Amino acid sequence: MTRTTLNHFAISLATLVAASGCTPNIQVVDDLDFRFDLRRAGPDRLETPYVEGTAVELRLTAWRDMSRFEARSSNPDVFDCIESRVDDSAIILECFATGPGEAMIELSRRDRDRVFEAVPIRVGRPDRVELHAAGAVFAMLGEQSSRVEDPVMLEDGLATFEVRWFDGGERLFGNAVLDVASEGVSAWPESTFMFENRDWLKIQALEPTDAALIELRHLGRPLALHQIDVVPAEQITELIIAGESEVGAQPGDTITLLGRVFDERGRSVFGAEYDWFRNSLREWGSGDMYRYGFDPEQAVELEANFDGLTDQVDIRGFGTVRSSNDVGCSTTGALGLSGWLLGVGLLIRRRR
Repeated sequence: MTRTTLNHFAISLATLVAASGCTPNIQVVDDLDFRFDLRRAGPDRLETPYVEGTAVELRLTAWRDMSRFEARSSNPDVFDCIESRVDDSAIILECFATGPGEAMIELSRRDRDRVFEAVPIRVGRPDRVELHAAGAVFAMLGEQSSRVEDPVMLEDGLATFEVRWFDGGERLFGNAVLDVASEGVSAWPESTFMFENRDWLKIQALEPTDAALIELRHLGRPLALHQIDVVPAEQITELIIAGESEVGAQPGDTITLLGRVFDERGRSVFGAEYDWFRNSLREWGSGDMYRYGFDPEQAVELEANFDGLTDQVDIRGFGTVRSSNDVGCSTTGALGLSGWLLGVGLLIRRRR
């Protein structure tokens, strides 16, 4: 290798080192989690596009001391970062999805003007919503089973539905943006922030009717109107136990089963709670779910009972009764013991 070639190589290497030394190789995550697995997917995990009106905390980290850097939004009309905290390992931004559009989170050094990194952020304004039955979501029955157009409620029943926001065909992420108006039933929004950041709709039936209405609004803007039928217990004709299969399960995997009832017209009815029996012995509590740890050495006959209707399944393992109305830590009040246990249950290793 000639001296000229060596000089060119040294200059190129120095340029590369200098460039890499100036770029902090930023990694960005937000505080939203929409996967019900409590596992991050690695660097640059952002649940974007965000739904207009949601609050988001961003955490920016790199391999170097972050106290020398600062971050800002390029477009506060879309994504406004109103507070920033910096320590040796991270920059934490408290942000708000202000309006639909695109913005960049720009990272620069405090003593220089140049932007080292720019992370794209998108915000959408929803034009439609979907309702998904919480029990079917927790039992992982799939979109076809969980999605509900006009819920049918059991008289005196309470049911919970996840509210999913969409802009056209694209899902938007975030929470605490749901408003509800109702007639003929009681309905109210609930937003969870611990474990899973989501909006939920609670419906409590008052008396049998086929004329109840619920209007879902995004920040006060009407988006959807749902008709709610409320049926008495006498119209329930079928009960089944649905849920995850044990095929491929490993010892210790958590499996969730869901009791479901149907009326004489074959419609799924929400708001029912069941008495559960394990090997003919009554389990403590009433609820629509049974969650257990898989144990191939423990054969159990599990039975659900509602108003004289029953269904049985053979499982392997022991568990506890749960309610899909306990969705986690929310803004509507203190979390009960059952809700706390449900949240802890989400931490248990799920089968994949």
